[in-house]
Amino acid sequence: MVMYAGRRLVLVIAPALWLVACGSDATRVSSADKAAPAPVIQSEPVNASSEVWAGTWNLNLAKSSYEAGPPPRSGVSRLAPAGDGWEGSQDVIDPEGHPSHVDLRFKFDGHDYVVNGAPNTTWAFTKVDNFTYDLLVKHNGEVSAMARTVVSPDLNTRTTTAKSTAPDGRTLTNVAVYDRADTK
Repeated sequence: MVMYAGRRLVLVIAPALWLVACGSDATRVSSADKAAPAPVIQSEPVNASSEVWAGTWNLNLAKSSYEAGPPPRSGVSRLAPAGDGWEGSQDVIDPEGHPSHVDLRFKFDGHDYVVNGAPNTTWAFTKVDNFTYDLLVKHNGEVSAMARTVVSPDLNTRTTTAKSTAPDGRTLTNVAVYDRADTK
């Protein structure tokens, strides 16, 4: 995928024809009009509200697993479109029963964004596809975890697989499964 003038461009190879779509405008040209098969290019406005991971998600502890420590008692994650980017927040009750809240405004551009409520911590989001994004977590400027989040095809489950390194060098994996709290 490529960004151009505020639009996502998705390139797909189609041997019989090529289609250029900008919003609802489309032009079709048969392959007979071209010497070689041409690509299909689809362009859509960057519209955060159309993304499947937007919404409120409740942590499902029965489906989750934690190697990096005891699981929290509960968690609620929220992602919402905000202007040309996103707002995210997380409310967690830790294993001892203490609440915490973090929030931030960000874009899916791979840049570091400061996490309010988590001192010296940044998150960098990168969109992989319409159902998947990657997250790079840094603490004091050093990478502390990497995560991939995938939304299920039925749009009701979000699974985040996070990897970090233990002091002894072992890779630790947490799998947090979230159920959609709102309807999509």
